[in-house]
Amino acid sequence: QIWSESLIGYNKICFLEWVDTKIPRIAYAPSFGSPSVSVHFLSKIKQSLPKFQVVTVRETSGVEICEQAGVTNALCVPDPTLLLTQYDYSLLFSDIGKEKYKLPQKYLLLYSIGDFFKTDIVNEIKQFARQNNLAIVYIPIGGEQNDIIDENCWKMYPSIQEWLFLMTNADYVLTNSFHGSIFSIIFNKQFGVYLAEGEASKKNDRIHSLLNSLNLNKRIITAGLQELNKSIAYEPINAYLQKQREEIQDKFMHWFN
Repeated sequence: QIWSESLIGYNKICFLEWVDTKIPRIAYAPSFGSPSVSVHFLSKIKQSLPKFQVVTVRETSGVEICEQAGVTNALCVPDPTLLLTQYDYSLLFSDIGKEKYKLPQKYLLLYSIGDFFKTDIVNEIKQFARQNNLAIVYIPIGGEQNDIIDENCWKMYPSIQEWLFLMTNADYVLTNSFHGSIFSIIFNKQFGVYLAEGEASKKNDRIHSLLNSLNLNKRIITAGLQELNKSIAYEPINAYLQKQREEIQDKFMHWFN
């Protein structure tokens, strides 16, 4: 979210204003972190964005912001993490085994950013785990909710490689994270996504863009976890993502030649 007005503001470094004008400027999938920007911020980026030879963004709303800033040929492209395959990522944790953690054979991975889950949601998650004979592997980031912890829960702070390992071995994934959603899809998991509320809801746009592009809108949890029991047909999704990777690769060849 290097173009986020609320997180960073207008930063000349992030808009490559330090780059010599003779050098092509190419932006791949930066995010504005919000579906709209202020008039003041727009006036600033109007000075920078037209200097780019190629502008691509992560959300469809970002394309509209670019148009308002005078860039009419901006593209919405996949997040960079989607440009690698399940196999590519598996190479990073090929030497990790379940015995290292003494993990249960079946578990639900709960990857949470911040103190997000209300008591009723926690109870709902625990009930789903019990009904499906699942342990819970809980990875908290930037917050920690003790009411999730019990004798059936493994709280962990994994490395990147370990995080990927835990993701690929999970039977189900529940998350409020954009990249938690992405890697659930890459590893073909049955998953559900909780959206942020209040002021933080502005950041939901990237999750909506991702799920809309793959026809996975129903994986957003609004009431109950019934959708988790409905299997996702991943064959067309995997084919679509592979087609996108090939198209982006062709575009890169064009941009840099």
